[in-house]
Amino acid sequence: MIKGALASAPTLGLPECTNPFNLHVHGQKGIASGVVTQKLGPHRRPDAYDSSQLDPGATGAPACNKSVAAAAAVLEKSRPLVLGHPVTVYVPHEVEILLKQYATQALLLQRAHRYELILLMADNVTLRRCNTLNPAMLFPSPDEGEEHDQCKRVMLTSSKPGTDLTDVPLQNPDLALFVDGSSYYLHGQRRTGYEVVSQGQVMEAEPLPARLSAQGAELVALTRTAHLGKGKRVNTYTGSRYAFGERRAAGMSWKEQGFFTSSGKRVSNREEIRSLLESVQLPREIAVIHCPAHSKDTTEISDGNALADAAARAAAQQPLKERMVAISMDNQNEWPHLRDPKAMYEKDSTAQEKKPWESGKQNKMTTGYGQLEENQFCQRSI
Repeated sequence: MIKGALASAPTLGLPECTNPFNLHVHGQKGIASGVVTQKLGPHRRPDAYDSSQLDPGATGAPACNKSVAAAAAVLEKSRPLVLGHPVTVYVPHEVEILLKQYATQALLLQRAHRYELILLMADNVTLRRCNTLNPAMLFPSPDEGEEHDQCKRVMLTSSKPGTDLTDVPLQNPDLALFVDGSSYYLHGQRRTGYEVVSQGQVMEAEPLPARLSAQGAELVALTRTAHLGKGKRVNTYTGSRYAFGERRAAGMSWKEQGFFTSSGKRVSNREEIRSLLESVQLPREIAVIHCPAHSKDTTEISDGNALADAAARAAAQQPLKERMVAISMDNQNEWPHLRDPKAMYEKDSTAQEKKPWESGKQNKMTTGYGQLEENQFCQRSI
């Protein structure tokens, strides 16, 4: 009956700006639908209705997030009709609570800000949960209408890959791991590698394919910590904001969207993100903690992070099939370039490259690591 009435042209009335507007919104199966109504005596008369396809990022989201996206999309389209007059938006979920309390956990930052500007910052907009028949639903979908009181549970399960994942350090963990990834150019070739450090010892450090960026290498490093800590309680420290974010809300958001952006492009490092999300189930408990990168402090965390950075750069220089393991802080004769950049130059430069500098015929020599001038080493900034 409602569907037939909406499809009938005489049913639609002319907007009366002296009366408040009501906007009923619903999102299902990737479609955002909305009906603008105003009171006419004891009834609500529809003034306009619209439906449109949600963007790929919102289509694959949970029902709660989809309602937020649908409300923002339909409200934007209703602006030429409403013209800034008061409008109450009715949706089947607690959109205002979701945006205020769970937006940073369940939505990408840019998307969350856009929804907040449209739905929360406008003075003429009031958000309400629709507890009566929503005309925008037309015919309810089987998966709609049952999750109203479970939005918090949906947000928690969709915002991180495992219930045991936290960013608060575990007390008395079995392992405390520091990770880093590195990617830079040496002699015109990209070198990429990662490492995992524990208690002043490099547990694992390996080169990676040149196609991976530093961010991709950091994702690989985090994935390896889960495998090394299988069945254990693990604290993992990383200086990468990117890897930290992908391990939590951002990675799950990409997974829900099929690893596509809102413009339909594939997400960078999608395979590494997928492997990272799958590996989080391996440890018994795991905490991923973000720590400041390149800190000058002398704490255990900053020292571990510094060794992680140096070992990752060293690992990137190794042949791809060669594996670096068990490099102790007390036994660095084999890897002097972990702490001494000049030793790195001496180790990797050929005799012909070093000859002009050593003979004194040339006071300045450019290398893949920086520039040598009068026996001084200047490390190049990456």
